[in-house]
Amino acid sequence: MDNSIADQHEISSFGMSKFTVDEDLNEPVTISVDQVNARFVDETMRGTYEYPPVKVMLTKVLDKGKAGGVISKQQIYMNGNREGDTHVSLPLTKGLKKGEYLLVYQAEFTEENP
Repeated sequence: MDNSIADQHEISSFGMSKFTVDEDLNEPVTISVDQVNARFVDETMRGTYEYPPVKVMLTKVLDKGKAGGVISKQQIYMNGNREGDTHVSLPLTKGLKKGEYLLVYQAEFTEENP
C-alpha cells in the first residue's frame, strides 16, 4: 500500500486522514508525515526558518454493533510519535490488520514560522 495526501490546516489545528486496509498486512509498515511545501523553502527567510515539531497518531476504528438503529463505533489508539524535524515516522513492525484507521497529525507552527 502506497499513498500520498496533500494537506494544509490552520495553526493549532489538526489534519486527519481516514484509510482502510482491505487485508491483513503482516509485513512491517511505516507511516510518515513529511513537511514538503513552498513555505519551507521561502528564500525571503534566508535560512532562518525552523521546522516545527510534527505529531502523528494512528488509531483504529472498531464496529461495536448496532442498537436501536444507531451504529456504535470505538476508536482505539495504536501508535504515535513526535519529532522536531522535517518529518515524523511511525514504524509498525507487526504490520496492520484489516480494518478502518484514522491518522491524526499536527505541525506545531508558530506565528514566526507559519
